[in-house]
Formats: sequence, structure tokens, C-alpha cells
Amino acid sequence: MKIFRYILFSSLVCCLFTGHSPVLAETIQTIATKDRSFAVYSIPHLQSWSLTNQIDKTQTSLMQISVPWTAQLWLSNRTGVMLTQSNAISEFSLDELDDQAKPELTLQGMGDIRLKIKHQLLDNLMLIAGTNFPTGKTSLDSEAHEDEVLKHLFDDTLDFQTGRLGEGWAFDIGTAYAHQLAGITFGIGANYLYKSTYLRQLLNDPTRKVNYNPGTDISFTSGFSVGSVLQFHSDLTYILHTEQTIHGTGVFDKEKNYFEQGPDLLIDSRVTYKRQRLQLDLLGQILNREASNRPDASKNNRLEIVDESQKNRRIYALRITYQTGGRSTISTTVEDKLLKDQNQERVASIQSYYLDSHFQLSSPIGLTLGLKISNGKVDEEQARLSGYSGYVALTTGF
Repeated sequence: MKIFRYILFSSLVCCLFTGHSPVLAETIQTIATKDRSFAVYSIPHLQSWSLTNQIDKTQTSLMQISVPWTAQLWLSNRTGVMLTQSNAISEFSLDELDDQAKPELTLQGMGDIRLKIKHQLLDNLMLIAGTNFPTGKTSLDSEAHEDEVLKHLFDDTLDFQTGRLGEGWAFDIGTAYAHQLAGITFGIGANYLYKSTYLRQLLNDPTRKVNYNPGTDISFTSGFSVGSVLQFHSDLTYILHTEQTIHGTGVFDKEKNYFEQGPDLLIDSRVTYKRQRLQLDLLGQILNREASNRPDASKNNRLEIVDESQKNRRIYALRITYQTGGRSTISTTVEDKLLKDQNQERVASIQSYYLDSHFQLSSPIGLTLGLKISNGKVDEEQARLSGYSGYVALTTGF
């Protein structure tokens, strides 16, 4: 029962704080820290995409190296504290297929520091609280065309590890509850995320800043888990977003609605079969976003460049994991991802292939390596997309 409860708690907490659970292959296996009060790890990640449009005769290249770190401290067997932060350098270039001489544009900087505290109040009740410290990069260099790079980092077709670096203060509080009945473990959770107003630079006029209110998010999650050798787990998350507004000088003398984002509905499901050293996982994820609206459709006075209409997403994946020895495991994953717009028209389809391996080098030290290769079609098959990514995670505990 404790195993099921722990799995469900972890899944609910992840859904509440990030909007999705890590059902896919690019998740590290941290070391066993049951008897260790402190663990620290970093996951340097390289990601590269190439988009070739034969109609426009252009080739877009994007590359990002991100170096996040995480420190986790267990104050007791019921209370844990986690600090996370990320640094990234991103490059973008758009070239004519017959002329490859254009320079690359670069955006680099440090991200915000995030603090999360989890406390298991009862055996089946967990409280969660978090804070975002605005330590990251918020201003952009227009002469270096950093805004052009930022535009592509927000494309959810590409799933870059790090998008926006610096934000304002943010506070959230939530709870998760799990209960077992007739062999089935049920869980529910809720989270309230408040994001404070902060000064943000206008991309089309870098000398001006406005007060930007990114809005508030309210999340509700429910899920259940059942089985032992053959396990089934599913989560459903519903996220409400309040309006984003701006207020400043000139055209912004009065508060202006900047972006209206409809609610999100996320369904995560997983079927797992375990037999001795072998584990098979069939994974599925559906993200449905209600219509989003940006009042300034003329694209004037934007604070940042984000998709006007966010994409719906469907992902299916099959993962095979095999324990090759007492200290090592290897897994391979095949994933199919489909993205649609608000009119349910296909925007992109991407197939990815993962290879991950984990090594327990010693009692306190673990190493995880991963490689991903992707290819697909974008914009009604007008462009071909290909890419690769790799990561390495070294974990240790004290």
C-alpha cells in the first residue's frame, strides 16, 4: 500500500506543479536516498532541431544547452525541501538552402531559483508549498536579436528544456490525498499558483518597460492506481488560468488585457507489466486546451513572442526497461506525438526514439545517460523536422 501511495503522491505532485507528469523517457533515475538526508544532481541537456522547408527553400537550425541543478534535503521522514535552477544557452539561425553564410543568433542567461517544500501531514495526506525567486534573466538585447531566439523557445512543438528564464515572484500552495479501497488506490489534489506583477521589457521598443501581470493558475488533479504484476495508473488534471494584463505608459495608461488562456484538460495514463528484470510500459497523454485569445492581434506592443493559439497534444509511447545487473538498467522507448490547433487541424506529427541507461556507480552515486532521435512533419507537411537530444545526470547523496 505504501508503494502505491508513494507513486500516486509523486504523480499528483508533479501534475500540480508542472502541468504534466513525466510519463516519457527523458526522466532520470535518482539514487536510492531512503537513508540519506541530502541529495544533489544536475542534468546537462543538449537539444538540436533542424527544420527544412522545401517550398520557401529555407532551413531553420535551433540548438540549446541547458544545465539545471537540483538539491533535495530531507528534514525528516515526512518533510522534504527541494531547490531547482537552470542555466541555458540557445542558438538560432535561418538560412537559404543555397546560402549558408548567415550568422547564428544567441540567447543565454540564468533562470530563476525555485523552492518547493513537501510535508506528509498524515500517511495519506501531503501538503505542498513553493516559491519562485526572480533571480533569472528578464531583459533582452534587441541589437543581438535575442527576441528572435526567444520566439522559437516557446514553440511547444519542439519541447525545449528551458523557455523563459526570468520571471517575477510566484507562490503556490497545494495538497494531495491518497486512499486505498478494495485494492485500488485513489488520489485527489489541488494547487493554487499566484504570480506577482513585475516589470517586463517590450520587444519592439527595448527602452520601455511595462508592468506585466502573468495571471493566476488553479489546478485540480485526480488519479488512481491498481495492480501489482500488471499495473494501471491514470491521472486527470484540470487547470484554470486568469487573464494576463499589462499596464504602463502611453498606450498602456489603462490596464490592458494581454492574453486570455482557456482552461487545460490533461489526461495521463500508463499500463505497466513487471516480470523479474523486465518491465513494459504503455504510456499515453492527451492535452486539450480551450481556445486562447490575444487581443493585440496586430502583434504590436508585445512583451514576448508566444503562440497566439496554443496547441492540443496527443502522445503515445512504448517503453521497455531491462535490469542488466544489480547496479544497472537499460531502456528503450518509441514515441508518437501529434499536435493540433484549436480547429483540430494537424500542426505537426513527430516520431521519437529514446535510449536510456542507468548505472549505480556506488552506494551514494548514480549515473544516467540518455539519447533521443526525432523526425516528423510540420505545417501540413510543408516542412520536415529532424532533431536529436542527449543528457547526462550524475546524482549523489549524503
